[in-house]
Amino acid sequence: MADLGLVFYGYTKDSADSIKGAYSQKLNKDIEIFGASESDNYRMEEILEDPDKNKFENGENKFLMFLGFDNDQISECLKFFPDGEERPVFCGLTENNFTWQVNYLMAHLIEEKIEARKQKIN
Repeated sequence: MADLGLVFYGYTKDSADSIKGAYSQKLNKDIEIFGASESDNYRMEEILEDPDKNKFENGENKFLMFLGFDNDQISECLKFFPDGEERPVFCGLTENNFTWQVNYLMAHLIEEKIEARKQKIN
């Protein structure tokens, strides 16, 4: 198993592989990927522990979760996002969201994005 991982929501397998490949090359690290699409009622921990729950599908809302990345690696990935792919909401795995259902996490991330935009305007 790789030390680093990415959880994709709202991306096809081809897009996830493309982003993974770009990040793997940029960081010179192996990266494992997980798919959280169509898994709205599963907890993040279930997706990470059960390969049968991994699903990839294009969706309107997208997030990309970093697993095991340090701050420098995350910063590098945020600056460098592959051309041709829709930029998602980014997040990291925490003790709290590890037990959240995917639909709850997505709603939380959307709310945070809206709040961040409001703060930017003010």
